[in-house]
Amino acid sequence: MGDFWVAIEDENTHPCVESKAMSMDTIQRNVETGLLIPLFEARLQYQSDMEVMVSAETREGILVGSGDGRVSGDLLNGKARWSIYAGNCAYVFVRAGVEPPPGQDLCTVHPAGVIATDDGAEVWFDARGYGLRGADQSHSHLWVLTMAVQFSTTDQRYQWLNTTLGVVVSEFDEQASRALWRAFVPKVES
Repeated sequence: MGDFWVAIEDENTHPCVESKAMSMDTIQRNVETGLLIPLFEARLQYQSDMEVMVSAETREGILVGSGDGRVSGDLLNGKARWSIYAGNCAYVFVRAGVEPPPGQDLCTVHPAGVIATDDGAEVWFDARGYGLRGADQSHSHLWVLTMAVQFSTTDQRYQWLNTTLGVVVSEFDEQASRALWRAFVPKVES
């Protein structure tokens, strides 16, 4: 993960960073043992002038932004458009130019949107999870997010996603307004 963000000098300096490392180790072991397979990697960018992709009526929390990006993987490729809602979130303060209150580092996140695949399908996604700001105290603007993600599509080629619950591990840089998602799904039997 260090290729996208500032490298962490010592991963054992903060319990939250240790937790992130343990989570990634668990996911990596599950990938290596065949329990999980990579679905895609997404590079997402906040866009201040973009329309909201999903209604607040179906979301938890308040809208913190929308954007677009590129999804790349062996199983799914295309362009993504998304909106994210969050509860009790420090990012609301950050976006307003105000330093968040102490102790408000953890928030709930509820992103959703659509992936327009390179082969013409639409795959909707709906994720829920948590975001943690400043796990690396020397880079308080960096977030770590973990989410469960559900998919929905009417395209026959991707119907298997309708009954697949995935896992997303994400990093978000609030200064650059960009995120890197890594999505994994259970191995599908042929």
